[in-house]
Amino acid sequence: MRVERFFSPALGVEKHYVVYLPPSYATAPARRYPVAYYLHGLTGNESDWVSLAGIDVIADSLMAGGMSEMILVMPDGDDGVLSPLYAGPHPFAAPARYHTSVDSLAADWRGTWGAIAPAFGRTIASWTARDPAQLVRRLAAARGPMPALFIDVGTRDRLADQARAFHAELAALGISHAYAEWPGKHDWKYWHAHVGESLRWLAARIAR
Repeated sequence: MRVERFFSPALGVEKHYVVYLPPSYATAPARRYPVAYYLHGLTGNESDWVSLAGIDVIADSLMAGGMSEMILVMPDGDDGVLSPLYAGPHPFAAPARYHTSVDSLAADWRGTWGAIAPAFGRTIASWTARDPAQLVRRLAAARGPMPALFIDVGTRDRLADQARAFHAELAALGISHAYAEWPGKHDWKYWHAHVGESLRWLAARIAR
């Protein structure tokens, strides 16, 4: 594990990031490795995936068991978030409904509106432009290359219905993706228990 930093011209500030290096890295200087990026959540920092989820220990174990080696990078992402416009019903039932006014958005996100509004803007148009369901519709309409998608969520996660809505949108569009729900909440206990699934999924696609 290494902690590094760099100056970001785009942000105008210095940022820190944690790097996990696979077991053979020190003895294979000419080898090129695939890289996976893990982002922390709201109020988190670059060390969370190591200190709270043990991603380095889990990666060591999986690679010792035969998973392809790769580098993991965990940057300081401040408080950036990615959230759909899903507005109900709860529990999720198709078809998905979406917010149509900023007032309803602010009410739904009242606990974190001050933190997330700067990232997405304060109009429905600006949120729609960044909404995953809208992004995938535009990409599908343009017949562009579709990224591989892996989505997992805890069954008691307060955002589970948003994940279910996105899953339903992808299925309706016929877009291939991996989706799983496992017992748990929106916390590091869940992510610690299931980060191995995403590591294996990523390795199968980028570490061939």
